[in-house]
Amino acid sequence: MARPLPQTLFLDACVLYPAPIRDLFVGLALEGLVRLKWNRRVQEEWIHNLLRDRPDLTPEQQARIWATPARMEEALEFQEPLVEGYESLVGEIQLPDANDRHVVSAAYWGKAEAILTFNLKDFPEEELSRWELLALHPDDYLTELAERLIRKNFLPDPLLGVLRRQRRALRNPPLGVEAFLESLRRAGLITFAKALEAYKGYL
Repeated sequence: MARPLPQTLFLDACVLYPAPIRDLFVGLALEGLVRLKWNRRVQEEWIHNLLRDRPDLTPEQQARIWATPARMEEALEFQEPLVEGYESLVGEIQLPDANDRHVVSAAYWGKAEAILTFNLKDFPEEELSRWELLALHPDDYLTELAERLIRKNFLPDPLLGVLRRQRRALRNPPLGVEAFLESLRRAGLITFAKALEAYKGYL
């Protein structure tokens, strides 16, 4: 019997940026497929990273980016995604990089089951087990989620419905199906995008 797939996920900054992954997980949360958690620090970190990478953005564009966390919290208010009050635990966490300790402490305090991150090496299993947490790669997580839904014959909805709405909401520029899948690959979701190849007609 397969282990239950964690549903309450703390998003590391590297999952909140790039945008295709952030938008996908918010869509999944709105469908009730996952429950998301974050703290202000990871939100600020991804925004700083994006602004560093995009010095060409206008002040108006920057202001919209800074408003993103508030929009996310408003959309997912029913899930209470913002974790606060975890700071007293930070000193108890032992990680290779002390700057990552706030992620584990906030994930634990927010009752997350797993930390979703591309940087698995930064979150050793031995330390996470002390806090009853897992570290999962978003590509692995999404691929397994898709496989389980396919096995239960839930596709094309709800997962492909989330992806379809995400693609059709893109306006600047609009993306065809192939370009949308390529955007997922560039964001690091290589195996997941490959799994979607058989369902391009639903996207």
